[in-house]
Amino acid sequence: RTGAGVEDVRAFCVDNCPLGPSLYPKDVLSEHPERFFIGEIIREKLFLLYRKEVPYACQVRVVNYIKRTRGKKDRCEAEIVVERDTQKGILIGRKGAALKELSTKARLDIEEFMQAGVYLDLRIKVKKDWRRSEKDLEALGFSANPYA
Repeated sequence: RTGAGVEDVRAFCVDNCPLGPSLYPKDVLSEHPERFFIGEIIREKLFLLYRKEVPYACQVRVVNYIKRTRGKKDRCEAEIVVERDTQKGILIGRKGAALKELSTKARLDIEEFMQAGVYLDLRIKVKKDWRRSEKDLEALGFSANPYA
């Protein structure tokens, strides 16, 4: 939190990590696609805005991302999957205020990341007990048993 010790760890790593060839071209930032980072941005906002138990029962899925040209905003369709209607209500908030705040904060960070204007269509979907269903876990990109 305070940053105490960070410089010591950085210096240790620089002094002790062997140099080697680059594993990726210089223009490649990650092995993950842009959709992964968009989902992570939305997930981050969930944790920052809701903090309690709701973010732990949520999964973000970027359904579609369309890059546009000629001054039009890119279009991003994403859904937040929750287990209960009550969780959906908490995420939406009174008159949609909580969902609007979440969408706005996520959109601003997504625009910065993508270096383009973005229209974010964020929806909440209830999938009862999705964390206990092997089929649902696999559909959301998880393995029900990662050690099998």
